[in-house]
Amino acid sequence: MAAIINKTIILFLIEIISLFGISNFLYSQTLDQWQNNNNIIDSATTRIIYQFDQEVIMEYMPIIIKDTMALDIGNEWSFYYNFYKYRNDSLELEKNNKLRNKIQSVTLIEDPTIILELKNMKTEIFDEKKDDSFQLFKNRKSGRLVVFDKISGEMNAQFVENIPPFEWTVKEDTCTILGYPCTLASTTFRGRTYKAWFTLDIPINDGPWKLYGLPGLILKAKTQDNMFEFVAIGVEKLDDKHIGFQNSKNSKNTVMCKDLNQFLDLRKKRSKDLLVGFFKDRRLLLFHKQNPMNKNEIELTP
Repeated sequence: MAAIINKTIILFLIEIISLFGISNFLYSQTLDQWQNNNNIIDSATTRIIYQFDQEVIMEYMPIIIKDTMALDIGNEWSFYYNFYKYRNDSLELEKNNKLRNKIQSVTLIEDPTIILELKNMKTEIFDEKKDDSFQLFKNRKSGRLVVFDKISGEMNAQFVENIPPFEWTVKEDTCTILGYPCTLASTTFRGRTYKAWFTLDIPINDGPWKLYGLPGLILKAKTQDNMFEFVAIGVEKLDDKHIGFQNSKNSKNTVMCKDLNQFLDLRKKRSKDLLVGFFKDRRLLLFHKQNPMNKNEIELTP
């Protein structure tokens, strides 16, 4: 049987399940709005766009999924995030605000037969976890990293750690990326071995994700098993773009993780189940489905 939810509690439900995929306070606004509403910690003058490839298991078959990530670099801090998620969410926000007023009822579907019919429809509104919500703030001088990720609904996870600069071994191999001469270096970090190509032409001690510690910017990095790869596909100059994040220590919407294991466990639990919605005949139809995609964690050990 489907569970019918009275219209009088629709607004409450919207707040709880974060209707239309804008659940996370990190993404309920455009990038500029969100950054300007937070504590400003730095101003970015350079942005590197990376293509991030990772191998996942989809229905027992290995496939490669691609994300476009950005690294906004300031004097001390950098901000690493899903580049297109912000832009997609700002477009979705306008569209979904119009749909919100059309809803007369909300139905949480539990009947397997109805769920099967919905899966064949082409009017899917949202899949709350279809985009990577991972964000990382890195202070290159102190080694402090602040990581945010969405768990479910409006609930987020935050983890703070200190990682000293990586111990790199510089090799003789060279290549050219985006016209920049690059040198190869290697290191190990939390169970994986990395190869990275950095350029002295951009003398910034930074790189994608948590990688840093070389005398030049890392434009490419990959794991030795080829399961993860970051490749720079664009370099932009910014006009002092704000870098900032909320102080979530006392926030009811944020789980402050005590260690990396807790943070990774929350991510794993989040990825097991998806909440999907369809809009039909002025009704919002919701159901849970198992995530067919099994992602590997890039960090194998704490």
